[in-house]
Amino acid sequence: MPLRRRSFLAALSAAAFAPRRPWRTSVPSRGGRAGGPRRALARWNGYKRVAWGRDEVRPVSGTAHDFFIPGHSFGLSIIEASNAVRDGLDDDLGRATKWIVDNLGFDVDGEVQMFETNIRMVGGLLAGYYATGEKRLLDLAHVSG
Repeated sequence: MPLRRRSFLAALSAAAFAPRRPWRTSVPSRGGRAGGPRRALARWNGYKRVAWGRDEVRPVSGTAHDFFIPGHSFGLSIIEASNAVRDGLDDDLGRATKWIVDNLGFDVDGEVQMFETNIRMVGGLLAGYYATGEKRLLDLAHVSG
């Protein structure tokens, strides 16, 4: 059944006045398609509050999610952000690096997508290594690739 214009407009106006989710932070952005650095910082802070150590946050429900293997997290968002959080966020970069070194392991049974592993995990670990000089990140990138 196609969505009628009136139903669509009613849903749209209801969404505009719906209460904001507690994990979202309202931060004005200064251009850019992704919302700019302030928006990225707001997303990073939301991830830290809701899903630290898990792979990612589902954007609609605001719940933590394991991307590759249900019940096993690789801390994918931490790995991906280990390069990006370096700009003025030394405490977060140190915390992210420590989490990766202390918790990331690949001795798990399950299937992972090779493309996602290469671009997100290997790429994130290499970027983190170049940002921090932490040799363990380079070692983990070698093992995961």
